[in-house]
Amino acid sequence: ENAQAYEMIVDRNSIGPDGFTGRYRTASQREKGDDFIEVQYQAPGIIRQKGRPRGKDSPLRFGAALHCMPLTLGRSRLLFRAYFTGLPPLAKLLITMKPKFLGNLNSCKILEQDAGLITTQEDHFKRSKRSLRDDYILLSSSDVFVKSYRQWLDKVGHGMPWFQGLATRSSNVNDHLAEIPPSPPGLDPIHHRAGNYVETRYHRHVMHCPTTRKALARIQTLKKGMLALTVVFITLSCGMATSEQLLARRVVKRMLKVMVPLIPVSSLVAAGLHKLEQRFFVSFKRKNQMSTEIGL
Repeated sequence: ENAQAYEMIVDRNSIGPDGFTGRYRTASQREKGDDFIEVQYQAPGIIRQKGRPRGKDSPLRFGAALHCMPLTLGRSRLLFRAYFTGLPPLAKLLITMKPKFLGNLNSCKILEQDAGLITTQEDHFKRSKRSLRDDYILLSSSDVFVKSYRQWLDKVGHGMPWFQGLATRSSNVNDHLAEIPPSPPGLDPIHHRAGNYVETRYHRHVMHCPTTRKALARIQTLKKGMLALTVVFITLSCGMATSEQLLARRVVKRMLKVMVPLIPVSSLVAAGLHKLEQRFFVSFKRKNQMSTEIGL
């Protein structure tokens, strides 16, 4: 919902075997005369950024590094780190108070917004056997770095185990695409298209991150505890309410007054914990606009 046009510049004299540099800013930042965010692409798969995201008059500075580590054909592991300086005290407090695992899950959400389109594009190029140059529509307001990166791969990809450039790709990429079994692109891919690997947020992040993994274990334990309490409260309340002898005792009436309201409370807490638990097992949605045989 925050998408807008960008001014993106690649330093042509920087393009070489080690990567390239460039800069970008939004259209609104350009109108205000704000500085660019500097970008450095380092071979084989590191992207670094630094700059003033709120403009030249703001003390806020940020830096980020995205590391892409290929695991095998069709699979990579991403590591993303970012830092901020110049934050106001209240913002620092809010960031400190926010559980780290929630920030991690939000980062996963950002990745998943792109993963559906990327895997659907993979389906299309598998069916059509065309190059990216044939079907990619690269906009100067958003895709300058994508084009430069793919063109860079066309020049240096021959020295890599595999590559997918804008106009060319290694033969083993063709073999990899041919091995992917056909599947309607509109499906929600619990089984990822690259090698039928079980692919949810749990497999992409949680099982590799101790902080998020421990948070999930605590949530699951607490949910089971709330469910157990609900069952206990219901059982005791029913037993007491059906016994006239017990109801005649004042202490039993007091216990019922406490336990009966706790039944919906514990149930709602368990339901809320279950909903939070599901955020650890999210998959991504494939894009329906490429579900035809033509694909585009």
